[in-house]
Amino acid sequence: MSENVIGWKPKSYEFNLASSRLRCLNPLIELQRRNYPIELFNSNRKYSAVIYSKRYDDIDYTEAKKLQDLGTHIIFDLCDNHFYNPNNLTEWHNNADKLRRMLNLVDTIVTSTHTLAKIINNNLDEPRVIHVIGEAVETSEVNTPSKESHEQVESLSHFLVQLEKEKKTGVTHIVWCGHWGSPNYGGGISELKRIQKILENINKQYPISLTVISNSYEIYKKCVEPWSLKTRYFTWSREVGARLLNAHAISVIPFEKNPATICKSNNRLLLNLYNGIAVVADSIPSYMPFSNCCILDNWEDGLKQYICGPELRTKHTSEAKRIINKTWNIEYIATQWQNLFDFCLKSSGLIAR
Repeated sequence: MSENVIGWKPKSYEFNLASSRLRCLNPLIELQRRNYPIELFNSNRKYSAVIYSKRYDDIDYTEAKKLQDLGTHIIFDLCDNHFYNPNNLTEWHNNADKLRRMLNLVDTIVTSTHTLAKIINNNLDEPRVIHVIGEAVETSEVNTPSKESHEQVESLSHFLVQLEKEKKTGVTHIVWCGHWGSPNYGGGISELKRIQKILENINKQYPISLTVISNSYEIYKKCVEPWSLKTRYFTWSREVGARLLNAHAISVIPFEKNPATICKSNNRLLLNLYNGIAVVADSIPSYMPFSNCCILDNWEDGLKQYICGPELRTKHTSEAKRIINKTWNIEYIATQWQNLFDFCLKSSGLIAR
């Protein structure tokens, strides 16, 4: 293997971890399809550049420093605010110190949002130019093929039949999809409590149900199951995710705004809109460019508008899909990564081809 190759080292090599897919594995596959010289990092190979995604522990720092000393261009990518530590947890404090150390070492920094870029710069010894690259919406073409288990197929089929029966009786199906939350600052499923009373009141006038698609039944059971409206839980998997979402009319994305959530990317918003699901959400900076394609910061009226207005739902999701197909598809995002890599190598006097 030529030395003029880029090695990409994600936090995890598992496709089930969203951040690894969105910020490494999906663009990597697209770049390899173009025969761009990039591969998953292999410590036995030599590279012109190495990109570390959310990796900054002692082992990764030592490795990156050695590679840099040998002339390798080191790139670091971050998509979450790992500096935010509201509970003053010792582990998170120590990790933040390690993150600052890694950021001050590397040659190039890239992140998922402009808000996060500002926070990173506030934690550097000296301000830097930080590159911002978003996350491509995942479609059936993006995801690699994978087999569903018999249990998954049977469970999903039963679930969809139930939703279809309810739909014929006038029930509007609402969905929340995401990671369960954080041990440090909460978030995730628990944020649904912010709109519990609104949903319960709406249910008295319009029949609705709420589906939670996540990775913790225990937290769903604690936070959501006791509600007065009908709720369901389904474990997320990328094999059935799109079909699960498509069975719903409206997606809700409540946020408790804090230094972590305001840095989030728009991937959940765009995934729903791309799949034809109207979205009511709390606004964060990355959502604002799509403010004409969803309803932000207007929960009760917004939900009622979508429940009573299927035409409005279609109008908003169609316009969003037009924008997504233009500038948030995997080809467009992979080109941004390619341009970044070419720039990094050129600035180091290297070439990627």
